[in-house]
Amino acid sequence: MELRAIWVYPLKSGGGVSVNSWQLDACGLVDDRRFMLVDEEGRFVSQRTLPHMANLRPEFHDGVIQFSFGEETIEVERAPRWEKTRMVEVWGDRVSGRCAPSGLSEWFSEMLGRDGLELVWFDPAQERPVDPQYAQPADRVGFADGFPILLTNEASLAELNRRLGYDTTMERFRPNIVVNGGGPFAEDDWKTIRVGTISFRVAKPCARCQIPNVDQTTGEMGKEPMRTLSTFRRIDGSIIFGQNLIHDMVGELRVGDGMTIY
Repeated sequence: MELRAIWVYPLKSGGGVSVNSWQLDACGLVDDRRFMLVDEEGRFVSQRTLPHMANLRPEFHDGVIQFSFGEETIEVERAPRWEKTRMVEVWGDRVSGRCAPSGLSEWFSEMLGRDGLELVWFDPAQERPVDPQYAQPADRVGFADGFPILLTNEASLAELNRRLGYDTTMERFRPNIVVNGGGPFAEDDWKTIRVGTISFRVAKPCARCQIPNVDQTTGEMGKEPMRTLSTFRRIDGSIIFGQNLIHDMVGELRVGDGMTIY
């Protein structure tokens, strides 16, 4: 059993970057979901209502992230020195975000065809705790929905694809780490795992919305794979794919790292 892929999503609900190795900090993968787009009321926007956010493609360069949308590109500092702050909302959590200059925000609004969007960066001076029902007091998260790391299993995707009758991609489920461990949905029973030198607690299953129906290459939304997934993975009223993790230490993950289940 080993780590097969690592994905980083610098903009919440934007495109991802596949990397061979990456650092974990207190909030999860470094740079993962540290930027976010919010509406006029400060509420985050996502592919649920703007599926073409998938077409916002990031690339990491020295000190900056280059976002592209079609032929258009813009650069954003990885650790911007923006001074203005505002309170923003992520699934009921009110947290501080540092506000981008108006020109940057206007670029994202123009690309997505939605007026009034504002780009914010997770304010490193504040802390967002993980839900204490599943976490320890020191556990923290950035702008991710609720947990620092999302794990998926290749064997589970293979079973879904068998039922679909064709191959859909793991990218639709927007994981941070992809493993090949055990049989389909074996991850349901994991409690603690170690990947390389990093230990993780398996906090709770990931209840899915409709974002996996968005083709992460085209930004178009359909009805699959969630329609098929709902026929055999509905648990306690939610459609489940993947597991939310909380890491016990910082350090580096590398594709090919071995995985142990405790």
